[in-house]
Amino acid sequence: MKRTIIIITLLFSFSLIAQEKLVGEFCTIPIGESDVACYNFIENNNFEFMVSGCLGISTYGKGKYTLNNDKLLLNFDSGKGIKNSSISFKNLSVISKDSVMVKLKVTDLNGIGIAAKIYPKEMDLMDFDFEKNYTDIDGNWIWKDKKDNGLKYFVISEVGYAEFEFAIDMEKSQEINIVLAPPSPDSISSKDLLKKIRIVDSDILEIDGIKFKRIK
Repeated sequence: MKRTIIIITLLFSFSLIAQEKLVGEFCTIPIGESDVACYNFIENNNFEFMVSGCLGISTYGKGKYTLNNDKLLLNFDSGKGIKNSSISFKNLSVISKDSVMVKLKVTDLNGIGIAAKIYPKEMDLMDFDFEKNYTDIDGNWIWKDKKDNGLKYFVISEVGYAEFEFAIDMEKSQEINIVLAPPSPDSISSKDLLKKIRIVDSDILEIDGIKFKRIK
C-alpha cells in the first residue's frame, strides 16, 4: 500500500513538471494569404515569437516563458535577435593585369539562391538592364571591369529582403558571397504578456482562443 502511494505521488509530480514545459514550434493555420503567427518553445523555458507573411517577418520577439495551469506568461527580453544581411570575400587568382572580375553569389538565410537586382549605386535606374543587372535564378552574377584605384559601390535589392549596399575593391578580382535577410521587423521587447492557454493535445495549442498547430 505504502509503495503504491509513493508511485502515485511520483507520477503526479512528473505530470506537474511536464505541464510546466512546452517544446516545439506551433503556428496558426493560414487562411488564404493571411500572415502566420508562430511560437517556438525551446529548452530551458526559452521561446521565440514571430509573425510572417509573403514579405517576410513583420514582428519578432524572444524571451522566457512560465506555464502555470491555463496561464502562459511571456517575458520578452530587450534583444531583437533577428539576423542581418552579411557579406564575405575571397580573393581570386589574377586573371588579367588590366581588369578585375567578380564572382558573386546571393542567398537567403537558409542558403537558397536568390534572383536579385544588382547595380552600381550611382547608376540611373533608367539605364537598368535586366540581363546585366540581375543575378540568375540561383543567385549567381559575374561582373568584369577595368582595374582601377579605390572602391566601387553596389546595391542589391529584391522584394521581401532588406536592401544591401557593398563595395568592390577595383584593384583585385574576388569571389563574394552575400546573405540577404528580410527587412528588420517590429520588435516586441522588455514586455510581459499574460496569455490564456489550453493544451488541446500534443499537436494543438489554443492561446487566447486562437489555435496553433505543431510544425516541429
